Amino acid sequence: MYDLGFFQLLCCPIEASSADLKKSIAFYHEIFTEAMQEMKVNLAYSIEEMRDEFESTLLMALMHVVSGAPFWCLGPQSNHVSRQRLRRAILDAYSRNLLEYTPTHETT
Repeated sequence: MYDLGFFQLLCCPIEASSADLKKSIAFYHEIFTEAMQEMKVNLAYSIEEMRDEFESTLLMALMHVVSGAPFWCLGPQSNHVSRQRLRRAILDAYSRNLLEYTPTHETT
């Protein structure tokens, strides 16, 4: 799911990376389930579990994208699309409250 999050944030077309996220996860779940069946692996992994795991790893994927941003999104090989993907990834994380910070202790 971490890899899927990274892929969604950095590699998908901007319009598909967040707008069609439910469709992407459903498609991924369908292909994943079919692959497990073909390999004769009995794995009960519901789409709800996959969505939850995706959500729980999305912040790590975003941090991976942000840490690579100087190269992927701002470097000499970057372009307008890569910068838009980074912008959209950060805005999407903000809208999901993934960037919310709760201090663990008081500061004076």
